[in-house]
Amino acid sequence: MHRFLLRIESRLRHDSALFLLSDHGSHGIWYNDFAVGQAEHRSPALFLVLPASFVAANPTIDETLRRNQRRRVTAFDLHATLRHLAAWPAMPPPSEEATSLLEELPDQRSCEAARVPPEWCLEPEPSCQVRQDDEP
Repeated sequence: MHRFLLRIESRLRHDSALFLLSDHGSHGIWYNDFAVGQAEHRSPALFLVLPASFVAANPTIDETLRRNQRRRVTAFDLHATLRHLAAWPAMPPPSEEATSLLEELPDQRSCEAARVPPEWCLEPEPSCQVRQDDEP
């Protein structure tokens, strides 16, 4: 990968967005049998690199991406982001299931709202959550 990135470095610096992502998080690690391992397995890596000149010309994008990095992102959102970048500066019509990562995502976006299947959701099921009146 290092050699590939060096070959395309001049384009990356000028006019290209680079998305590095995986289809799942860590796999086959000893702690996958525990909740922390399951959470990591269900959280694929995603990195977006934009040219510095693009970010400098659009300073709110850097702020938005930094806020969005701790929010629930889906493949639908990646698709919306690619469409957004391809049509830049126009914003393609929004869809029900996706938001461009260049726009602010909801802070407390639920799995249901993001259309994440329950088996991949990192939120505990309501039956597993401690209610206020159950606490000692």
